[in-house]
Amino acid sequence: MIEESGVILGLEGGLAVVQTERRSTCGGCRAGGSCATSWLDRLLGRRPVLLKARNGIGAGPGDLVVVGVEESDLLRAAVMAYLVPVLALVLGAILGQALAGVIGSGSDLPVLLCGAAAFALALLRLRRYSAALEGAQRHRPVVLRRLAAGGASRPVAFVQPR
Repeated sequence: MIEESGVILGLEGGLAVVQTERRSTCGGCRAGGSCATSWLDRLLGRRPVLLKARNGIGAGPGDLVVVGVEESDLLRAAVMAYLVPVLALVLGAILGQALAGVIGSGSDLPVLLCGAAAFALALLRLRRYSAALEGAQRHRPVVLRRLAAGGASRPVAFVQPR
């Protein structure tokens, strides 16, 4: 299970609205902040992440908690978000190339159009997949344990949940 600490902003039914801070990937390699990832992190800043997690431990607003996500759920979501659209783009372009050969077109327009159409269809499918996951309780993050009551362990910049 992948764990992240956060603070509970509020409760919605049996779910806790938890604010976590996006961690930077910097500091773990030899580049030491001179790479494009660290540049983007400085440019965009660290925005808090709001998520709804199952709250089986009865934690309340202001509690500093540890939230967990199953590795398999995270891996599946990453494959859907990153790999599937790219594969759709490539396969669409291959289909467009075959189509261009069949119709005798010397232009790359069928390749471009088929690749773009397949990519767009993959994004639409990803949107439906994401909406289905939003409603699936078994894939939702879980509040695992409290770290401190009242969130007094560290300062947290609160944002209003949308």
